[in-house]
Amino acid sequence: MRYLFLIDKKFPYKNGETFLENEIQFLAKNFDEVFIFPIDVGKKDIQTRGTPYSEMRHFLLNRIKKEKKKPLEAFMAVFSYLKYRKSLTFEEVFIRYSGKKRFRKIKKILSDFKLKHKDEITIYSYWFYETAYIGNLLKEYLKNQGFENIKLISRAHRFDIYEEQRLSGKLPYRELLLEAVDIVSPISENGTEYFKKNYPRFSNKVITSRLGTLDRTSSECKKNKTEKFNILSISRITEVKRVHKIAEVLATFSTELKKKVHWTHIGTGPELNEVKKIISENNLDNVVTLKGYTPNEQVYEYLNENPVSLFLNVSSSEGIPVSIMEASSFGIPIIATDVGGTSEIVVHSKNGLLINKDFTNEELKKKIELFFFMNSDQFDLYGKNSRKIWNERFNAQKNYDFFVKNILLVGE
Repeated sequence: MRYLFLIDKKFPYKNGETFLENEIQFLAKNFDEVFIFPIDVGKKDIQTRGTPYSEMRHFLLNRIKKEKKKPLEAFMAVFSYLKYRKSLTFEEVFIRYSGKKRFRKIKKILSDFKLKHKDEITIYSYWFYETAYIGNLLKEYLKNQGFENIKLISRAHRFDIYEEQRLSGKLPYRELLLEAVDIVSPISENGTEYFKKNYPRFSNKVITSRLGTLDRTSSECKKNKTEKFNILSISRITEVKRVHKIAEVLATFSTELKKKVHWTHIGTGPELNEVKKIISENNLDNVVTLKGYTPNEQVYEYLNENPVSLFLNVSSSEGIPVSIMEASSFGIPIIATDVGGTSEIVVHSKNGLLINKDFTNEELKKKIELFFFMNSDQFDLYGKNSRKIWNERFNAQKNYDFFVKNILLVGE
C-alpha cells in the first residue's frame, strides 16, 4: 500500500490553503490512501472544502480525547524555556510542546489502522514550520516501529522561509528540519535561492515546486480594455496587503478619469473600515465596488463574465499570490510590488509592471495611467503574454504532476 500523510493547518476546514483544493486531486491519483491532519482546527469548526475521493480521510486532532498529563506538560514547556532560554527561543519551546502534543494525537489515530512495515509512506508537510516539526517526529517514530520506506517532504512558502522578516531575525529548528526532510520544495525560485545561499550544506535537498491554478477561463483571448477601464484586486484587507493605498491613489485621479475607471476589490479583513473611510471622504462610492468575501467559484464566474483591464497587487510581502496567478490565467495585465517571488509571474514590461515595495502613490498612479492610455495593440500584447507566462510557469496540471513525480522518485 502507498500512503500519504498530509499535515497542514486548516484544509479541508475553514479558509486558507486554497492551493490544496487543486493539488489534492493530483495527490489522490497517486496514493492508495491519503490521510489529512489539519493541526489548527477546533471542535466547532466545520468542513468547508470537499475531499471527494474514496481514498481520502481527514482527522480533527482537537477532537481526540485529551491526555491526562496535559497540564503537567504545559508547565514543563514553560519550565524548559526558563531553564534553556539561553539556547532556545520561546518560539522553539512552543513548537516543541505543541508539536509533540499533535504528534501524539496522530500516533493515536494511526494505531487504529493496520499499517504494514513494507507499506510506502510519504509524510507531506504543507509548511516548513510546525507541520514539518510534527512530520519529523512522525518519521522517527515510524522508523523506530520498523517501517522500511518512509519519506518526509515539505513545501515552503513565505513566512516559513525568510528569516529576516521575523522580529527575532530567525526561524526555529532550521538545521534540524533541513536535516530531517528528504526534499524541501519552496514555491518560488526566490525561496530556493534563499535556502541555498543561507544553508548551502542542504542545497541538494532544495527543489523548486511552484503552485498553480487550473484553467478556469472560457476564452484564452479576452478583450479586457473596454470603454470602462476596470481595475481588480483580490486579497484579504490587512496591513501587509495595503489595499487602502489603491483607494488613496484613486482619490488623486482627475474628475474625467474617475468617470472612466472603476475599481473592484474582492476580499475582506480587519483593515476594511480604513478603506471605506478613504472611499467615503473622497466621494469614491460610484467608482468603487467592495464585494467582500467571495467563494472561489464565484470569483471565476466574475472573471469570465466581466472584462478586467488591470489587476493590482500592492502587498509589502508575498510568496507568489494565487490572485496574481488567476489574473494571469485570464490574460489580464498586472501591476504588482516586486516582493517575494512575484517577479516570477509578473515579468516587467512583458505581462505587467513591477513597482518598488516602497512605492509612492504618485508612482502607482502613473503606472495605472500608462495602461489606461496605452494603445490597443500594445495592451492586447500584455494580455496575451500574461496568459502565456501563466501556462508556462503556473499551470496546475503541469506543476502538480511535476511535484508528485518528485515525491515518488525520492529514494529510487
